[in-house]
Amino acid sequence: MGIDLDREKDPEVLRQAVVLLEAESRRLLARVMELTKALLAAQGKDRIALQVELEGLQAQLEKGATLKAVATPCGVLVGTALACFALAVRLFRWTS
Repeated sequence: MGIDLDREKDPEVLRQAVVLLEAESRRLLARVMELTKALLAAQGKDRIALQVELEGLQAQLEKGATLKAVATPCGVLVGTALACFALAVRLFRWTS
């Protein structure tokens, strides 16, 4: 059961939806930044490359990129990070 935001007329319901969507967007962007750090570290990128990538993500956040605009790049980034993590888990084993 969801709300049809295109047809909703109640300003309070729309305001609550905006607040929830903004919070979720901030949470997802924070997660993308965490995964980006992990991915770059797994790829052996240096600290400068990591900082450049994070500054780019921060710039997107500051200019108010909509969730719709960043959904595909975020999905690709998360998918790549997960694939690299899964590959690393299978290839590298701790030995004692």
